[in-house]
Amino acid sequence: MMTTHEEYVHQAYESRHEHDGAAPPARVYLTPIAPPATLGLFGFFASTMVVSTWILGWWGTPTGSPPTMFEIAAFFGGLAQFAAGVWSFRARDPIGSALLTMWGTYWMAWGFLQALGAAKVVDIPPLSTAQPGFAVWFIPLCLFTSWGAIAAIRENLPLFLVLATVGAGCGFVAAGFWAGSPTWTKVGAWLFVFGACFAWYTGAMVLLEYAWGRVILSLGVIPGLMKLPADANRPGFRLSAPMEYAGGQPGTRHAP
Repeated sequence: MMTTHEEYVHQAYESRHEHDGAAPPARVYLTPIAPPATLGLFGFFASTMVVSTWILGWWGTPTGSPPTMFEIAAFFGGLAQFAAGVWSFRARDPIGSALLTMWGTYWMAWGFLQALGAAKVVDIPPLSTAQPGFAVWFIPLCLFTSWGAIAAIRENLPLFLVLATVGAGCGFVAAGFWAGSPTWTKVGAWLFVFGACFAWYTGAMVLLEYAWGRVILSLGVIPGLMKLPADANRPGFRLSAPMEYAGGQPGTRHAP
Protein backbone atom coordinates (compact mmCIF):
# COMPACT_ATOMS: atom_id res chain seq x y z
CA MET A 1 0.00 0.00 0.00
CA MET A 2 1.44 3.35 -1.03
CA THR A 3 1.97 6.12 1.53
CA THR A 4 2.27 9.84 0.98
CA HIS A 5 5.39 11.77 1.87
CA GLU A 6 3.64 13.35 4.88
CA GLU A 7 2.56 9.93 6.19
CA TYR A 8 6.09 8.62 5.78
CA VAL A 9 7.54 11.58 7.76
CA HIS A 10 4.95 11.04 10.52
CA GLN A 11 5.77 7.32 10.71
CA ALA A 12 9.50 8.04 10.86
CA TYR A 13 8.90 10.58 13.66
CA GLU A 14 6.86 8.09 15.70
CA SER A 15 9.43 5.32 15.08
CA ARG A 16 12.21 7.53 16.38
CA HIS A 17 10.34 8.24 19.63
CA GLU A 18 9.39 4.60 20.08
CA HIS A 19 13.10 3.76 20.20
CA ASP A 20 13.67 6.37 22.96
CA GLY A 21 16.12 8.40 20.97
CA ALA A 22 17.87 5.45 19.32
CA ALA A 23 18.63 5.61 15.64
CA PRO A 24 15.72 4.36 13.49
CA PRO A 25 16.14 1.19 11.41
CA ALA A 26 18.13 1.58 8.20
CA ARG A 27 16.13 2.12 5.02
CA VAL A 28 17.11 1.47 1.41
CA TYR A 29 16.18 3.94 -1.33
CA LEU A 30 16.45 2.89 -4.97
CA THR A 31 16.12 5.16 -7.99
CA PRO A 32 16.53 2.82 -10.96
CA ILE A 33 17.14 4.34 -14.39
CA ALA A 34 17.22 2.89 -17.89
CA PRO A 35 20.67 2.21 -19.38
CA PRO A 36 21.90 5.62 -20.64
CA ALA A 37 24.38 3.94 -23.00
CA THR A 38 21.61 3.12 -25.48
CA LEU A 39 20.79 6.81 -26.03
CA GLY A 40 24.46 7.73 -26.26
CA LEU A 41 25.38 4.95 -28.67
CA PHE A 42 22.46 5.64 -30.98
CA GLY A 43 23.23 9.37 -30.92
CA PHE A 44 26.84 8.62 -31.76
CA PHE A 45 25.76 6.26 -34.55
CA ALA A 46 23.49 8.82 -36.19
CA SER A 47 25.86 11.79 -36.12
CA THR A 48 28.98 9.81 -37.01
CA MET A 49 27.33 7.98 -39.91
CA VAL A 50 25.90 11.17 -41.41
CA VAL A 51 29.14 13.16 -41.21
CA SER A 52 31.45 10.29 -42.22
CA THR A 53 29.43 9.41 -45.32
CA TRP A 54 29.51 13.07 -46.35
CA ILE A 55 33.31 13.13 -45.98
CA LEU A 56 33.49 10.01 -48.14
CA GLY A 57 31.40 11.70 -50.83
CA TRP A 58 28.48 9.30 -50.63
CA TRP A 59 26.06 12.21 -50.75
CA GLY A 60 26.03 16.00 -51.02
CA THR A 61 28.85 18.27 -52.09
CA PRO A 62 31.88 19.55 -50.15
CA THR A 63 30.38 23.04 -49.90
CA GLY A 64 26.63 22.44 -49.97
CA SER A 65 26.09 19.74 -47.38
CA PRO A 66 27.30 21.11 -43.99
CA PRO A 67 24.17 23.29 -43.46
CA THR A 68 22.11 20.10 -43.44
CA MET A 69 24.35 18.33 -40.93
CA PHE A 70 25.12 20.62 -38.02
CA GLU A 71 21.66 20.23 -36.47
CA ILE A 72 21.84 16.45 -36.04
CA ALA A 73 25.51 16.65 -35.01
CA ALA A 74 24.92 19.34 -32.37
CA PHE A 75 21.69 18.00 -30.88
CA PHE A 76 21.51 14.23 -31.43
CA GLY A 77 25.21 13.47 -31.46
CA GLY A 78 26.02 16.33 -29.10
CA LEU A 79 23.31 17.25 -26.61
CA ALA A 80 21.67 13.81 -26.42
CA GLN A 81 24.99 12.01 -26.13
CA PHE A 82 26.21 14.46 -23.48
CA ALA A 83 23.02 13.91 -21.45
CA ALA A 84 23.51 10.14 -21.71
CA GLY A 85 27.06 10.56 -20.42
CA VAL A 86 25.89 12.58 -17.42
CA TRP A 87 23.23 9.97 -16.60
CA SER A 88 25.93 7.30 -16.87
CA PHE A 89 27.42 8.67 -13.64
CA ARG A 90 24.27 7.56 -11.80
CA ALA A 91 24.38 4.22 -13.59
CA ARG A 92 27.96 3.75 -12.33
CA ASP A 93 29.21 3.31 -15.88
CA PRO A 94 32.71 4.85 -15.93
CA ILE A 95 33.29 4.20 -19.64
CA GLY A 96 29.97 5.73 -20.64
CA SER A 97 30.32 8.70 -18.31
CA ALA A 98 33.74 9.59 -19.71
CA LEU A 99 33.38 8.76 -23.40
CA LEU A 100 29.80 9.90 -23.96
CA THR A 101 30.27 13.26 -22.27
CA MET A 102 33.52 13.94 -24.14
CA TRP A 103 32.15 12.94 -27.53
CA GLY A 104 28.93 14.80 -26.79
CA THR A 105 30.80 18.04 -26.16
CA TYR A 106 32.88 17.46 -29.30
CA TRP A 107 29.80 17.06 -31.49
CA MET A 108 28.22 20.16 -29.97
CA ALA A 109 31.39 22.11 -30.76
CA TRP A 110 31.56 20.70 -34.29
CA GLY A 111 27.89 21.46 -34.93
CA PHE A 112 28.34 25.00 -33.62
CA LEU A 113 31.32 25.51 -35.92
CA GLN A 114 29.37 24.25 -38.93
CA ALA A 115 26.45 26.50 -38.02
CA LEU A 116 28.80 29.49 -38.04
CA GLY A 117 30.06 28.36 -41.43
CA ALA A 118 26.53 28.01 -42.80
CA ALA A 119 25.73 31.51 -41.55
CA LYS A 120 28.88 32.87 -43.29
CA VAL A 121 30.27 34.04 -39.96
CA VAL A 122 33.48 32.00 -40.38
CA ASP A 123 35.08 30.53 -43.48
CA ILE A 124 35.50 26.74 -43.34
CA PRO A 125 38.11 25.60 -45.89
CA PRO A 126 37.64 22.39 -47.94
CA LEU A 127 39.00 19.05 -46.75
CA SER A 128 41.96 19.29 -49.15
CA THR A 129 43.33 22.33 -47.30
CA ALA A 130 45.75 21.85 -44.39
CA GLN A 131 44.00 22.79 -41.14
CA PRO A 132 46.35 22.18 -38.18
CA GLY A 133 44.04 24.11 -35.87
CA PHE A 134 41.20 21.69 -36.62
CA ALA A 135 43.52 18.67 -36.63
CA VAL A 136 44.36 19.19 -32.97
CA TRP A 137 40.69 18.66 -32.14
CA PHE A 138 41.16 14.99 -32.97
CA ILE A 139 44.35 14.39 -31.00
CA PRO A 140 42.70 14.35 -27.52
CA LEU A 141 39.75 12.48 -29.04
CA CYS A 142 42.17 9.81 -30.27
CA LEU A 143 43.93 9.56 -26.92
CA PHE A 144 40.97 9.25 -24.53
CA THR A 145 38.95 7.08 -26.95
CA SER A 146 41.90 4.68 -27.19
CA TRP A 147 42.06 4.47 -23.38
CA GLY A 148 38.34 3.75 -23.41
CA ALA A 149 38.96 0.89 -25.85
CA ILE A 150 41.54 -0.60 -23.48
CA ALA A 151 39.05 -0.35 -20.60
CA ALA A 152 36.30 -1.91 -22.76
CA ILE A 153 38.38 -5.07 -23.13
CA ARG A 154 36.92 -6.04 -19.74
CA GLU A 155 33.34 -5.33 -20.86
CA ASN A 156 32.43 -6.81 -24.24
CA LEU A 157 33.82 -7.13 -27.75
CA PRO A 158 31.30 -4.85 -29.58
CA LEU A 159 32.04 -1.92 -27.25
CA PHE A 160 35.77 -2.49 -27.67
CA LEU A 161 35.37 -2.44 -31.47
CA VAL A 162 33.40 0.82 -31.29
CA LEU A 163 36.12 2.61 -29.36
CA ALA A 164 39.06 0.97 -31.13
CA THR A 165 37.89 1.84 -34.64
CA VAL A 166 36.81 5.35 -33.68
CA GLY A 167 40.03 6.01 -31.76
CA ALA A 168 42.11 4.89 -34.75
CA GLY A 169 39.90 6.93 -37.07
CA CYS A 170 40.60 10.04 -35.02
CA GLY A 171 44.33 9.50 -35.56
CA PHE A 172 43.95 9.27 -39.33
CA VAL A 173 41.61 12.28 -39.49
CA ALA A 174 44.04 14.33 -37.40
CA ALA A 175 46.85 13.43 -39.80
CA GLY A 176 44.66 14.21 -42.80
CA PHE A 177 43.66 17.65 -41.56
CA TRP A 178 47.21 18.45 -40.48
CA ALA A 179 48.71 17.62 -43.88
CA GLY A 180 45.72 18.59 -45.99
CA SER A 181 45.46 15.00 -47.27
CA PRO A 182 41.93 13.90 -48.25
CA THR A 183 43.22 10.32 -48.50
CA TRP A 184 44.13 10.09 -44.80
CA THR A 185 40.91 11.87 -43.88
CA LYS A 186 38.85 9.37 -45.85
CA VAL A 187 40.66 6.44 -44.22
CA GLY A 188 39.62 7.90 -40.88
CA ALA A 189 36.07 8.41 -42.17
CA TRP A 190 35.88 4.74 -43.17
CA LEU A 191 36.94 3.75 -39.66
CA PHE A 192 34.24 6.08 -38.31
CA VAL A 193 31.66 4.29 -40.48
CA PHE A 194 32.70 0.93 -39.04
CA GLY A 195 32.67 2.42 -35.54
CA ALA A 196 29.17 3.80 -36.11
CA CYS A 197 27.94 0.36 -37.21
CA PHE A 198 29.47 -1.24 -34.12
CA ALA A 199 27.80 1.47 -31.99
CA TRP A 200 24.45 0.64 -33.58
CA TYR A 201 24.89 -3.04 -32.75
CA THR A 202 26.09 -2.35 -29.21
CA GLY A 203 23.18 -0.01 -28.50
CA ALA A 204 20.69 -2.55 -29.86
CA MET A 205 22.37 -5.32 -27.85
CA VAL A 206 21.94 -3.42 -24.57
CA LEU A 207 18.44 -2.19 -25.43
CA LEU A 208 17.03 -5.61 -26.28
CA GLU A 209 18.63 -7.36 -23.31
CA TYR A 210 17.20 -4.76 -20.94
CA ALA A 211 13.72 -4.80 -22.53
CA TRP A 212 13.35 -8.59 -22.83
CA GLY A 213 15.22 -9.51 -19.67
CA ARG A 214 17.44 -11.97 -21.54
CA VAL A 215 20.12 -12.00 -24.20
CA ILE A 216 18.75 -11.33 -27.68
CA LEU A 217 21.90 -10.29 -29.54
CA SER A 218 25.17 -11.89 -28.49
CA LEU A 219 27.09 -9.67 -26.08
CA GLY A 220 30.41 -10.74 -27.57
CA VAL A 221 32.05 -11.93 -24.35
CA ILE A 222 35.47 -13.59 -24.40
CA PRO A 223 35.49 -16.09 -21.49
CA GLY A 224 38.22 -15.50 -18.93
CA LEU A 225 38.96 -11.99 -20.21
CA MET A 226 35.70 -10.15 -19.69
CA LYS A 227 33.45 -9.76 -16.66
CA LEU A 228 30.33 -11.50 -17.95
CA PRO A 229 30.04 -15.29 -18.30
CA ALA A 230 30.30 -17.06 -21.64
CA ASP A 231 26.53 -17.65 -21.54
CA ALA A 232 26.12 -13.94 -22.34
CA ASN A 233 26.78 -14.96 -25.95
CA ARG A 234 23.81 -17.34 -25.94
CA PRO A 235 20.43 -15.88 -26.99
CA GLY A 236 17.79 -16.55 -24.36
CA PHE A 237 20.17 -16.53 -21.41
CA ARG A 238 19.02 -14.41 -18.46
CA LEU A 239 21.93 -12.30 -17.21
CA SER A 240 20.20 -10.98 -14.08
CA ALA A 241 16.98 -11.16 -12.10
CA PRO A 242 16.21 -7.55 -11.12
CA MET A 243 14.25 -6.87 -7.95
CA GLU A 244 11.14 -5.16 -9.31
CA TYR A 245 7.38 -5.39 -9.37
CA ALA A 246 5.60 -7.20 -12.16
CA GLY A 247 5.34 -5.35 -15.44
CA GLY A 248 8.78 -3.76 -15.07
CA GLN A 249 7.68 -1.17 -12.52
CA PRO A 250 10.64 0.35 -10.67
CA GLY A 251 11.29 -0.21 -6.99
CA THR A 252 11.72 -3.24 -4.77
CA ARG A 253 9.47 -6.12 -3.94
CA HIS A 254 9.12 -7.80 -0.57
CA ALA A 255 9.89 -11.47 -0.15
CA PRO A 256 6.77 -13.59 0.47
